[in-house]
This record gives sequence, C-alpha cells and structure tokens, in this order.
Amino acid sequence: MEKPLLKLLHKHCIQQSANPCFQVRTSQLHFLNSPFDYYSALNKGIEKASQRIILSALYMGTGDMEKFLLHQISQRIHSIPYINCTMLFDYNRTMRNNLEGLIMLNEFRKKHSLQNLEINLFTHPSSPILKKIIQYPPVLEAMGVHHIKAAVFDDDVILTG
Repeated sequence: MEKPLLKLLHKHCIQQSANPCFQVRTSQLHFLNSPFDYYSALNKGIEKASQRIILSALYMGTGDMEKFLLHQISQRIHSIPYINCTMLFDYNRTMRNNLEGLIMLNEFRKKHSLQNLEINLFTHPSSPILKKIIQYPPVLEAMGVHHIKAAVFDDDVILTG
C-alpha cells in the first residue's frame, strides 16, 4: 500500500475514531500456532507476573491443562501476596456441563484471600427475561455470550480469537 493511503487510513480509522483502540508495533507481536503454544504462553505469563493476572474466556475447562493453570496461579498468589488476580467467564456457558467448571472455580476461590482474587461471571442484562422465554441453554448462550479470550500479565497481553 502507498504511504499516503496508510496515513489516510491511520487518520480516519485510528486517530479520529470514537472506538477504543491501541497501537502496537509489529516487533511487539508474537503469534501462537497451537493450543499448546497458548497454554505455554499463559504459564510463562503467570510465572513472570508480579502485579496482576487477568484472564477472560468463555468458560474454565476442567481438564489437566486447566487444573495446572489454576495451580500455577495459586502458587503465584501465595508467593506474591499483593498480586491481583481477576477472572471473567460467561455465566450461561459456565453453568452448562454439570457445573464442573463452576465447582472447580469455587474451590479455587475458597483457597485464596478475596482481597486479591476476583472471579466474575458475565451475564447479558436481558438474560433473566430470555431465560423465561428460552429453555434450551445453548440457544440462551447465543443470545448474549461473553466470548473475549484475553490474558493480561502485568503489561503483557495475550489476545486470541
């Protein structure tokens, strides 16, 4: 692309946009090629974090990798008592599948101080009304799902899609 066109796009799409955005240098981007790479990056982020750990996903799985991830976070919270940890998952998706993920998160929460650990479940504001109309959980999920997959470790960010 020609530089004048790039400047025009930058001016109208970023500088004058009312939408939230952030600029990143390409040298700061690293691409993850597999789920294993993703979990490795999460574990490295947890190991390096000294101020905050933020995780956001559709739900917390109950497999060995997810259990290990929570174990790593637990160790980090115990080794750095002032570190803040925040997790956000979708309420409707978390409530599906025999509540195993919710039970695992609740047990995790009970092990730690509530001052530095926050576990949130997102539900769409119209969810109570929708529940009265829609009885099939997967359809209810589709009506107002929180599906941001992101992790923040101090100033490092992992975005997935």
